[in-house]
Amino acid sequence: MIGRFQSVGAVCCLALLAACSGGGGGKAGLRVTAQPAALVALEFGTPWSFQLVLAGADSAPAFTLTQGPAGFVVNGTGRMSWTPALADLGTESIEVDVSDADQVVTVAFDVRVHQGILFGTAYSPLGHDQGVVLQDALDYLTATSHGRAVAYHSNWRDVGATSGEIPGIVVSAMAARDQFGVEPTLVLGWADGSGVADLTSDSEPGNNTWTNAETVSEFVTMLGNVAGTYQPEYLGIANELNIWWASHPTEFNDWLAAYQLAHDAIKLASPNTRVYATFQLEFLKGEGIGWPHGDTWTCFDLMAAGGPMDLAVFTTYPYFEYATPALIPLDHYDEITAHWGAGPVAFSEMGWLVAPSFPYPGDEADQARYVERFFELTDDLDMEFVQWLFLHDVDGQAMSPPFVGIGLRSNDGADIRAADAAWQAAVELRER
Repeated sequence: MIGRFQSVGAVCCLALLAACSGGGGGKAGLRVTAQPAALVALEFGTPWSFQLVLAGADSAPAFTLTQGPAGFVVNGTGRMSWTPALADLGTESIEVDVSDADQVVTVAFDVRVHQGILFGTAYSPLGHDQGVVLQDALDYLTATSHGRAVAYHSNWRDVGATSGEIPGIVVSAMAARDQFGVEPTLVLGWADGSGVADLTSDSEPGNNTWTNAETVSEFVTMLGNVAGTYQPEYLGIANELNIWWASHPTEFNDWLAAYQLAHDAIKLASPNTRVYATFQLEFLKGEGIGWPHGDTWTCFDLMAAGGPMDLAVFTTYPYFEYATPALIPLDHYDEITAHWGAGPVAFSEMGWLVAPSFPYPGDEADQARYVERFFELTDDLDMEFVQWLFLHDVDGQAMSPPFVGIGLRSNDGADIRAADAAWQAAVELRER
């Protein structure tokens, strides 16, 4: 994971016992000249140590831990060390007494243990879609309580680009990054939710496959331009790939060849950009009301072997299969490790409906419970980022029954759902 040790602030409480203040003859007395900042941020599982440095001691100093979590150690030379566990998520107060023959100094600071995850939502300000005004967009982009990542998912030709132009959504996302400090996670898809591709070209208007040479050239050029112009942290170049694959398995090698060209173009222009495809997890597992294709893990395995992919990225909507969060099996997310190993994982979309939308279940209390259930079931994964589908419901959502009422808030913001507070609590506890 990224987001390793960092410190914030620079204050340490030095409490000198009044009776041992030292004095006379201009003696400076025992003092600590190097100590941790007032707040130290640590990712769980990451070893941390710090050497206290003293001056003015008139005898060999002693170090005593008077407050701290299990496993926190300070040795006889003043070196503090700790490797926090997942159970240590949250903030711990540390106090160490440093003493010589006639003085005691207390070093006090806090340690915040987090999970190293980047949190966020898909772009969804108040009035999401038709009702958005400038102030609503600004409010959304400047708030951080739901996480600082913003998912921008769109078609690779979202402005009708036909010659490798950078899509307008990418321009908007990168402007938001530069102005407001959000972290865009980009996914530029080329097939819709039914697996219908958008791959035709002027020279081959009847060829809607990855054998279309002009399309491949435009796709690779566009992605190289995106990478070279903006150096994005995250760049997905296929959305829910297994949905397309399920009805086009014989075309996979053509796609893989295009992906490899695009991957190389991105890395040449921006070596640190994370490149990947996304997959719909429940359909990988062969779950979901009305999903006709069965298990599609073969698609993921082919990409993992032939990609390469820097992250394994999924969308997850367990209500496609289960009536309540309590019914989601304990091993629902374990298959990821079986197919991906211990590599980094991300969830570009997740959610639960606030009310039933036939044929899918939904309930406001269950929506909030799913937030907690998700993290209970994924604590063993090395998660890079997680994003709830929408902060505000999309305008005109009735056109898409699987996602009616999936936002943490209603479209107009009048209804702030219980899941909203649950998500903010997860951000506070787990975000890097």
